[in-house]
Amino acid sequence: MLFLRERIQAAGSNSCAPQTSDTATPLSRYTSQEAQTRLHIFPKPNTDVLKLYTCVLFQERWRYLPVYFFVAPTTRFDHHRHTINAFFIKIDQHPQEEFVTDLSDFQVDLKKFSQTTLVIIRYTLLNHQETLYATSRQSL
Repeated sequence: MLFLRERIQAAGSNSCAPQTSDTATPLSRYTSQEAQTRLHIFPKPNTDVLKLYTCVLFQERWRYLPVYFFVAPTTRFDHHRHTINAFFIKIDQHPQEEFVTDLSDFQVDLKKFSQTTLVIIRYTLLNHQETLYATSRQSL
């Protein structure tokens, strides 16, 4: 999850597109229900979606875009015929891509301070509960 920590730390930095006047909130959290209705993303029920704006190399150019991180069911099953969940990344309006298999229970908490935002993510990977802490220096 080092990749996710790095993305959170870079959230809000539009250095790749300094002419961008986008004033969107650099970090946002959505419940699974909100994500379905507002973002048209279909995560696993009772999990969260983390949306952040950051510079990404996309279609051979650096762009300042929204990136979504979430857990959703795959079309695969384990040997007990249970659906396998995975961690997905979705850049802007483009198709989601599977990033980590067997990740579930993705819960996001954003705590805003004067100049930073603390992001706490609780997740389960291969039946082990983990917590990721990261900070973004961009004010929300």
